[in-house]
Amino acid sequence: MNFEKYSAVIWKALSELLLKQTEEVYEVVKYSLGILDQEGNIKTKPSGKILRSILCTFTCDSTGSNWKNALQFAIALELIHNFSLIHDDIQDEDTQRRHQPTAWTLWGKQKALIGGTTTHCLANITSLTNSSQPSPNVAIQLQLSKVLSEKCLQMIQGQVLDLSFEHKTNVTIEEYLEMISGKTAALISCAMYMGAYISEQNHDKAMLFNNIGYLLGLAYQIRDDILGIWGNPKSTGKGVGSDVLRKKKSLPIIHASQLSSDKALIAEIYNNNIVDNSDLNKIMGIMEACKTQEYCQDLANSYCNKAIHKIDVAPLGRQAKKEMVQLAHYFVKRDS
Repeated sequence: MNFEKYSAVIWKALSELLLKQTEEVYEVVKYSLGILDQEGNIKTKPSGKILRSILCTFTCDSTGSNWKNALQFAIALELIHNFSLIHDDIQDEDTQRRHQPTAWTLWGKQKALIGGTTTHCLANITSLTNSSQPSPNVAIQLQLSKVLSEKCLQMIQGQVLDLSFEHKTNVTIEEYLEMISGKTAALISCAMYMGAYISEQNHDKAMLFNNIGYLLGLAYQIRDDILGIWGNPKSTGKGVGSDVLRKKKSLPIIHASQLSSDKALIAEIYNNNIVDNSDLNKIMGIMEACKTQEYCQDLANSYCNKAIHKIDVAPLGRQAKKEMVQLAHYFVKRDS
């Protein structure tokens, strides 16, 4: 797969949009998006994956339209995603994002909060701004702006569920799947829906790709949870067991808590103010005994396979199907 043709254009357009903004609050926005570094220097390449934006343009391309017609919506998606990251970092008090300090650690929580809200507002404006087409289809713009707002709301509801897990003793796998359906799968499904809708201009046809994106979103988050505990620090930028040290109730912890006879010990450790390395080793041992990593990877693979089945019957050319299947495999095999 070579997504450079999408990512380079998306990054250039996103950078041009933000660099035109001169108000003080945009310092936070530009830094959080990776357009400026900590010293205020302009960066020429994205620090993040811009995955959702690429998915939008890739799906538009795969379904037969000029992918540049999806550019404004791809940019709006990236803005919505980064709005959520700025706020998530504040809520979780994370100090690192993409191998650099988070916005709130540099500007404070209040200014970072305003920066996140500004990013959200700019996304809404971008989704309704006339595209580069000579005669933009207003009906398509309104439909996709509406869908983007609906998916954003689902994402926020997923984040609320995730925060509620901090105060729950028992979180079930079903509750976890409901949470990631919003927090992660909503925007990934939105990306593929929007790309397909621009080509097809038909809700039912676009929903097929929405459903593929939903399944890939579940697989993506489960793989993320695996990397949050067993990932290579050189690739992830996080230490082994980092999600445990942060007391995240991610899928591995939920699985181990449901299967292990040491459920009470896990709960006791998570109720402590700090999880130390000794506690981490105990929990890692419990998860190893429960074959938790294998369970999580198998579940991610199952959602990936369901997505591939839908790709196989989708109205796509042979090459487009091949590339979309490769993308699905990347979602569950990636190491960062």
